[in-house]
Amino acid sequence: MKTKINITWCFEDTEFEDLQYEEARINAGLPSSLLLNQEKISDIKEEFGSIDEYLQETYNFEILSYEED
Repeated sequence: MKTKINITWCFEDTEFEDLQYEEARINAGLPSSLLLNQEKISDIKEEFGSIDEYLQETYNFEILSYEED
């Protein structure tokens, strides 16, 4: 079973902070969501401690929030 992770990124104090959110996300090359299976989520939590730490480490941007669907 796959879980969709919806992500809201933070662009404060970046070169993208003056852009509209969606434009900033696209220009930064960041996904709006990820589709992960339960095994991958377990691996992420084991290696990084949490999904948000994984996202920040992988994409080098802070996140405001994420939500699992």
